[in-house]
Amino acid sequence: DIVALLLDQDEILVSVQNDSGSTPLHYFCRNFDAKSYNEKEECLLDKMIRAGASVHAENANGETPLHSLLASSVRVLT
Repeated sequence: DIVALLLDQDEILVSVQNDSGSTPLHYFCRNFDAKSYNEKEECLLDKMIRAGASVHAENANGETPLHSLLASSVRVLT
């Protein structure tokens, strides 16, 4: 998987923020789908956190990756 390969090469990738302040972890959590969650995604999440991805990083709206995860969970339930 290309993302796992990049994480192995450059730890800074997990901390980069886009114009709205979102990090790769925000996007991972925003696109989380509990129905299709698998071991590969769990490994990727673990690698991101071990590489330094902050679970406390806030984007421009003050949202952390947890907020993104909860928003994606609400979409699954509706």
